[in-house]
Amino acid sequence: MVTVFAFLIVIGIVVIVHEFGHFWFAKREGVKVKEFAIGFGPVIFSKKKEDFMFSIRLLPLGGFVRLFGETPEEFGEGSFLESSPWSRFKIISAGPLMNFLLALFIFYLVFALNGYPNLNVCKIGGVLPNGPAEKAGLRPGDQVLAIDGIKVVKWEDLARIIHNRPGEKLTLEILRNGKKIFLEVVPEYAPQLKVGLIGVTPWLEKYDFLGSAIYATRYTLGVSYFMLSALGKMLLRKEEVDIRGPVAVAQLAGQATKSGLYSLLSFIGIISVNLAFINLFPLPALDGGRLLFIAFEMLFRKRLDPKYEGIIHYIGFIVLIVLMLFVTYRDAMSLR
Repeated sequence: MVTVFAFLIVIGIVVIVHEFGHFWFAKREGVKVKEFAIGFGPVIFSKKKEDFMFSIRLLPLGGFVRLFGETPEEFGEGSFLESSPWSRFKIISAGPLMNFLLALFIFYLVFALNGYPNLNVCKIGGVLPNGPAEKAGLRPGDQVLAIDGIKVVKWEDLARIIHNRPGEKLTLEILRNGKKIFLEVVPEYAPQLKVGLIGVTPWLEKYDFLGSAIYATRYTLGVSYFMLSALGKMLLRKEEVDIRGPVAVAQLAGQATKSGLYSLLSFIGIISVNLAFINLFPLPALDGGRLLFIAFEMLFRKRLDPKYEGIIHYIGFIVLIVLMLFVTYRDAMSLR
């Protein structure tokens, strides 16, 4: 139940913010909005709001803003297709932009109220209840000096060893209150991440307003760089990139919720950046695909017939739905 509730919160927030970007810029550019929908499939709730319809649909896996004039059959004042290419570009790009801004705001809140993870030391900031670390006796403030005699300096050193050795007994050399102690811990295998975990988080450093803003920006850029790097490796086939679906996101959302409010907020920020990048992929039916057509029109001053463009996006949408169902099925099977 916690997993489902957390999933709905995460997806609900990032989708509403994304679609609000499209909605607000459409209004700003004089394009009429017909519907603001959360979810896909049959309508389970709807309400007329001024000049548009707000609806909640059965499948909470996305959302959409239906604009007047998205098809050639609809024309007249406030038509999307009859607006300028620059107006259409702003409306389409507003969704991913809002997701980046949401992530930046969330990371700022987390760092200002809770602190910024210091990854330059192997100091424990938090211990997950009932996890391997807590059972082994690890406490917040403990500094890990070595694992099985191997010296660790930065958090990535600790994470790399733990990730690569699930199910193995590890001996940790700990510095606690100026004294060295030794603890044994066995990392649990996390099937969704395919790594070993012991349930610890890095030590957090507190910062003022400016420091939090700087680190929030840096962290947002870091997550963005990671996404671009993973995409590049996938396209160049340099490294296998594991694509996750709704089931995996739900599992991770549940784990983040159990770790506390700040972990959940951070997870929402990361998912928001992911959603922005996914939507910017230059594929039909996604925002990136639509932006590609608009950019072509602006560059060559020639426009593809909207009817044919609509067919391309429709085919792309079907392909994306099939891909999502496949990934969801694969994630579900991995839980067995």
